[in-house]
Amino acid sequence: MWCDVHSCTDSQCGCQILTVNVDAVKGKAKALRKDLYLPTYTGAKFNFLDPLPGHIHIQDMAHALSGMPRYFNHTVWPVTVAFHCCCMHDYLNLMWWDGQNDGGYLLAEHGLDLRETDYRNLMKYTLFHDGPEAYLGEWPKPIKAVFGDVMKRYEEKIQEMIWAKINCIPSPAIKAVVDAVDVGIVYAETELSGNMRYDLLPMKMSDSEIKLGRHIYKTLDKYWVHQDHEATEQYFIQCARRLGVRL
Repeated sequence: MWCDVHSCTDSQCGCQILTVNVDAVKGKAKALRKDLYLPTYTGAKFNFLDPLPGHIHIQDMAHALSGMPRYFNHTVWPVTVAFHCCCMHDYLNLMWWDGQNDGGYLLAEHGLDLRETDYRNLMKYTLFHDGPEAYLGEWPKPIKAVFGDVMKRYEEKIQEMIWAKINCIPSPAIKAVVDAVDVGIVYAETELSGNMRYDLLPMKMSDSEIKLGRHIYKTLDKYWVHQDHEATEQYFIQCARRLGVRL
């Protein structure tokens, strides 16, 4: 039986060991602050504790995310983070230019209206919303539930640097739209995965979220292609260039 890690007070419980270890890691990280860097694809030394804007490169993100599997790669067909971001980008691009179709109405059910968002900022935010994972990794929700608080402030700091890097100004309306599609696309990805079921995931989806997910899958059905690492990387860069993002 799993406990509630955040409220458990049983000193014999395994979660207490996790808590002690996390504190120890944080203390060690502080002592080794200058040495905690990640050598990136382009040759930068990215220190996630003290990230520098000059060490954030679009090519690094495209390369890392296109080879980084979601769901810890427990899928028959790989679903990478870059593929996930590109599919969300393509879906919202289609919805923007044809906002009166079913997708527009489905977003409206969530109280969202694409007309309240700026197109270029919406597309940039969508494509790079998981950008920090290029440096911190992709953590499935069960793991985030235990360790997420440790990395959250670093993730937020890196994300702000990415927004500055790509000149993106996300509004509350943009965040709300992308958050809704980010949940809905999980249904589409489980359909695509070859073996996963959305109803068995720890994240429970509402009827409206499932409905949106089915529409995402149906809309992108003719675009779904199991691309290799290099093809996905190049498409991610292509999307960024179309949005005027400098590499």
